[in-house]
Amino acid sequence: MKEKKENRDVKKVENKKTPEKNQDDSNKLNTLKNSQNSKEAQKDLENNIQEIQENNNNIQDNSNDIMISISKHIIDYDIDTIRKRYNIIDKKGSIYLIRAFINNKTSEWVDVQVVKEWTNLESRKIDPAISRLIQVGLLERTTKKHRKFLRPTKKLLEELKVIADEKERIQKHLEQDTDIETKINEVIRNNYMDKLMKIVSGYPETKSLEVDVKALDKVDISLSDWVMINPDEAISQFTKEIHKIDLPTDILKIEIHTRFKNLPQSSQKNIRDIKSESNAQLFELDVMVRKATDVKPKLILAAFECRRCGNVMTVEQTEEMIKEPFLCESCETRGPFKLLTKESEFVNYQRLTVEETREKLRGIDRPKQIKVILDDDLTEKGIMPGDRIRITAIPRITRKQHQNKKSLVFNVHLEANNIMKLESSFEDIKITKADEKQIKKLAKNPKVYEMIQDSIAPHIKGYKDVKQGIMYQLFSSPPIEMDDGSRIRGDIHILMLGDPSTGKSDILDNVTKNIAPRSIFTTGTGSSGVGLTATAVKDDETGEWVLEAGALVLANGGLAAIDEFSHMSKEDMAYMHEAMEQQRISIAKAGIYATFPCETSVLAACNPKMGRFDDYASLSSQIEIPPPLISRFDLIFFVRDDINDTIEVTEQILNTAKDPKSVKPTIPYKTLRKYIAYTRRNIFPILTDEASDKIRDFYLKMRGADNEGSAISITPRQLWAVIRISSASARIMLSKKITVEDAERAIDILTVSLKDAGLDPDTGEVDIDKFMGGISTSQRTNVMKILNIISGLEKQFGTAAKEEIVAGAKEEGLDKKQTDELIIMLKKRAEIYEAKPSRFKVVV
Repeated sequence: MKEKKENRDVKKVENKKTPEKNQDDSNKLNTLKNSQNSKEAQKDLENNIQEIQENNNNIQDNSNDIMISISKHIIDYDIDTIRKRYNIIDKKGSIYLIRAFINNKTSEWVDVQVVKEWTNLESRKIDPAISRLIQVGLLERTTKKHRKFLRPTKKLLEELKVIADEKERIQKHLEQDTDIETKINEVIRNNYMDKLMKIVSGYPETKSLEVDVKALDKVDISLSDWVMINPDEAISQFTKEIHKIDLPTDILKIEIHTRFKNLPQSSQKNIRDIKSESNAQLFELDVMVRKATDVKPKLILAAFECRRCGNVMTVEQTEEMIKEPFLCESCETRGPFKLLTKESEFVNYQRLTVEETREKLRGIDRPKQIKVILDDDLTEKGIMPGDRIRITAIPRITRKQHQNKKSLVFNVHLEANNIMKLESSFEDIKITKADEKQIKKLAKNPKVYEMIQDSIAPHIKGYKDVKQGIMYQLFSSPPIEMDDGSRIRGDIHILMLGDPSTGKSDILDNVTKNIAPRSIFTTGTGSSGVGLTATAVKDDETGEWVLEAGALVLANGGLAAIDEFSHMSKEDMAYMHEAMEQQRISIAKAGIYATFPCETSVLAACNPKMGRFDDYASLSSQIEIPPPLISRFDLIFFVRDDINDTIEVTEQILNTAKDPKSVKPTIPYKTLRKYIAYTRRNIFPILTDEASDKIRDFYLKMRGADNEGSAISITPRQLWAVIRISSASARIMLSKKITVEDAERAIDILTVSLKDAGLDPDTGEVDIDKFMGGISTSQRTNVMKILNIISGLEKQFGTAAKEEIVAGAKEEGLDKKQTDELIIMLKKRAEIYEAKPSRFKVVV
């Protein structure tokens, strides 16, 4: 009798259904009632609500009965949770007793006899439950006029409120479920029918329907919120509604993916914002790809053959390891089973390692990384390390396993729902109308060049020429694209060579952290493994070879500041030639062949091998950078520790220490970053005839075209440098044309650079060979004189004595010091050798 009474609400519904549906829904509800874990039961309940409702679409009068039945079971599950939490052994009595107080909604004193009538249980069953609930502090009892009364304690009332809130939530879910179906169906039919037709006609090349989340607000302002909080349910609901649409194909035989895009601002996050509470929600992230595996097949539905009876069965694969059938459905044995790959279903699978973009991490040193899983058509996007992408993804929490032990700490990865490549055009830097107005106002200021220079490392005194060069580098020039597909770089490369403690590293740090809209700071000594360029590395999890991008690739479209440039590895040094000129990096390792884009400006700094620079020694003899690599820099500056600047530097340091806030840029960093991004996105100057004539005259004059035999002071690479700097100067003024004034500014800064790096102390003239080849034209002439003297003496006497070499060199205009230096240099270059003490021969 009591069991019939307990289930009377369910039977009201069941009696009006067909026998098949009646049995199906009864089994589902009984399964929920008998669950021992309340949270799992609630989840099962929610997952089956929609199916139960579909079975009752034609029985509208019974909806209230369904609600009553489900609500009662929800209450029972939560009450059972309370019972277990307080270790109440009696089950039936305690559930009936707590349910009685819920149903009667009272917090006042109630006669015990009345409570027993509420429960409809005998005293021998309800009395132990009352005693136990009083003992654990959920009920309190009092006696008035020889009669006993009960009431729920504050603790029980709080528990009951949680149950009531959960009941209300599920009821609202039931009420809104049909409404959501209607809204999604309306969205698809009103906005996406044409796209669905294109998908069907182009299947399987096209498989995905992209849904604009912001556009969902036009249908219902709460619909987009529901999608972002319940993405799995939303994807499932869109799929069901698509299946209901009459399309010119068997819709059940094709799989159309629902991909979300254009999420609201509240759902646009950084990787460091993904926490445990973010699990199974929808987010949008702009990230940089650091690693990418090859695309491989992943098993999603496995077909197994029982080796005992030959029966074939399928098992859906949702875990990382293959899951076999527990029992054979035919012979009911536990295998063994054979995986049938031909009958199984696979999907393309790729794993990325992504990291936060550095321009969004001002003041934060290390960007966070996270793994992203791509499947099916998302793997066809051609994502490579170094790409900037926008991903719509769902965070997933998975258990960590260590030596077959289950850990309490879980991992988080992103399951990609949609993915889009971002162009390297600073589009992620938002510039408002007010920003644009302020930028145009700055460009009209006649002192804008000085203002920008003074904003670069304002805490470091002096270095006007260096800061001017960096200013042009930040704005750079647009690349020149040829009709035949070749490309001439527009990025400007700068090398700072200087004594220790002259502020080079501070300048690099200031530029990357505060000014350059897109940048990365690294060192030649600190780059290991992947280094500065790119390489193939073994994946930590799978042991497979994967591509990983280095600093120059990650800074693609921006600036890479490299300190201790001369200390980089030989492998990186070899790749730098291609990276700086062709602006690409080609990798051929471990069977992987790839080319990475590397449209990056390089701002490098290094110290001399012997501590301080010697103006009279060749550049290549003082730094460990090969001359061909040095020649790829447009501007080279010497940063010297000048004793004449001591007073000014001292005052600057002391003033900064006394009042740090007084040291600030002339143009706020935020405004300067937007200024640079705006020009690089919108300004593409054209070289005018007047500016071209000015540059031509300068180049021919420096080449010494009218003076045969003179030292070469400039090469076509410096000519391109002048053009780039002229274009950068025009960009600063937001000019569409390169004027004569722009050309003059470029010529002035290049002349300073050439005199710094290429001045021949013997002649007082600029000689490009001094820093490109490490030896000037005059030195080369003197070397030939010494070699000729040694050869002549060798023919006469068999070897050349040092005293005789010095005497012969004196006749050619060389003093003893010069001769000694040249002999030492020739010995190092293995062009002569010391056959006997102080007697030399030429190497044949």
